[in-house]
Amino acid sequence: MSNNQPSKHHSAPTGLFEFEDEWSFNLEQSYISSEVDNNDTSQSKETTIVVDKNVYEDLVTTCNTMKVQLKTVMEKIEEKKEADDKKNVEITKLKSECEELKKNNKEMLEELAKEKKGSDPELELIQKEMRELLKKLEQEEKKNEELVEKNRGEMEKAEVEAVGLKSEIDALAEVIGDLKEKLSQEEKEKEEWRSKMKQQEECFSIVSRNYSTLELEIQDWRDKLQDELNKNDELVKKLEQEMKEKENKDSDQVVLQNLVDELTIKVEQEEKHRKELDIKEEEKNAKVAELETERDALEVKVQELTEKLKHLDGFYEEKLEKYGNVVKLAEVESVKMESERELLQNNIQELTKKLEQEEKKRRGLEIGVENKQKRVNELETQQKSLEQNIKEISEKLSGQNEEISHLKVKLQDEEQKNTFKIAELTSNCGSLTVKLNAIEQSSKLKDDEIKTLERKYSNMKKRGIQMLAEKSKDNQKLQLEKAEQQKKVDELNEQLEELRNSVKLEKEKRKKYENEVKVAERIVKDALREEKISRKMTEKKCLVEKTDVLQRQRDILAESVRSTTESLQFDITLLSPITRLILLSNSNNCLRGS
Repeated sequence: MSNNQPSKHHSAPTGLFEFEDEWSFNLEQSYISSEVDNNDTSQSKETTIVVDKNVYEDLVTTCNTMKVQLKTVMEKIEEKKEADDKKNVEITKLKSECEELKKNNKEMLEELAKEKKGSDPELELIQKEMRELLKKLEQEEKKNEELVEKNRGEMEKAEVEAVGLKSEIDALAEVIGDLKEKLSQEEKEKEEWRSKMKQQEECFSIVSRNYSTLELEIQDWRDKLQDELNKNDELVKKLEQEMKEKENKDSDQVVLQNLVDELTIKVEQEEKHRKELDIKEEEKNAKVAELETERDALEVKVQELTEKLKHLDGFYEEKLEKYGNVVKLAEVESVKMESERELLQNNIQELTKKLEQEEKKRRGLEIGVENKQKRVNELETQQKSLEQNIKEISEKLSGQNEEISHLKVKLQDEEQKNTFKIAELTSNCGSLTVKLNAIEQSSKLKDDEIKTLERKYSNMKKRGIQMLAEKSKDNQKLQLEKAEQQKKVDELNEQLEELRNSVKLEKEKRKKYENEVKVAERIVKDALREEKISRKMTEKKCLVEKTDVLQRQRDILAESVRSTTESLQFDITLLSPITRLILLSNSNNCLRGS
């Protein structure tokens, strides 16, 4: 606009109007009156020229309207500059936040790499690709900053460089095609993982069923033990009654021998039965251990799957960031690249849709994992209830063992009393007493072994519960971290969408402002042309009028000179020569004065 505005050099005395920087026109009557041929100084003060007021007023009104329009345009430009400054500040803030998030992602990747060195070559390859992509993104961001810092006058250079950007966009399109292929491969891998997860869920359900069947078998075994203990108590009571009857009936030795034989047979049967129960216990404990190992292996697999899902989430987040940067580059480019930008945006939308679908699928997997965790919690509650039942049974067994010990003490006292009475039967009953003592000792040993096994079983269960609690805590922490990262990603996506919308609005505003400026420039040019034309026309009119006036003055002067010369010649002929000289001198003086 400053180039089209006339300067003060145009206000020199070459024209009739004074065109100042303030868009005003001044008509100087003194200047108009002075625009007479400087050679002719006869009657310059008497000449005056009249200019049409309508033409002057029209020019003044047009200039005032142009001033108002320019003021409005300048105000709009200032408002636009302020909005641009605010948006630049917001963009810098968002860039700083993006850099912080990138640093956090890098730290997380480094920690995961340290934890999983030499675990999976595929993960290492993915990490390398992620690092390369981050480097490329940083380079592209630097390029964008350099392009933004350049002046608007360098847009022509940017158009020249657009040819180079086309090749880069072609390379980006190739990269996008490669990424699409990778996404298809990853979808296939995900389907394989889902099939594996289904198989593992089936295995987990089978294991849970086996575990429930084992628990039922253990309960049956405990019930059988309680029944056997009750039978032993009844046998002890019968023995006490029989011993009392023996004290009253010393003569019935045959009956005692028969009873002793029956007791020995029953004791042997009980020993065999206990041995069988011990074998069953060992088998059941082995099965329980195998089930626990299988459960631990399944939990490890679940953790591995969650970690792989985390890696995939990070990979897709970085892809989203990359596509956002590609969109920014496409927005900075010129109008010639709009078709290619639209293609890239369509590809990005398709990829975002695919990512949303994959996120939905991942959420479904997370829901499945949560259901599994709920099942594990239910199993833990069942284990706790079983432990409580085992504790109650152990307490009952301890009480019964104490009662048995009291009864055994009583029996020993009674045996000492009966030794004096049954001295004759010592030879026959000695072997039986030895057997009874051996049986009692074996029963005590077995009771001790049962207690130790129960303690070991309880300790193993406690350890398993602790391990499950720790694993559940770790899973909760990982889920919280996932939720935080997803929130950050959602916020970044929202900010990117806002930036895109703001950029579009700015483009539209810029186009509007440019159109308005172009219209204003055209109006100014038209006004200047009209002013120049009007100046030339007025100057021509003034020159024509001046030439007419000068010609009239010359004609008048010529006629006056002729008349004076004729009169003087006539007078000279009449007057004397002296008077002739006087008149000639006076006429010359008059002419000089005029």
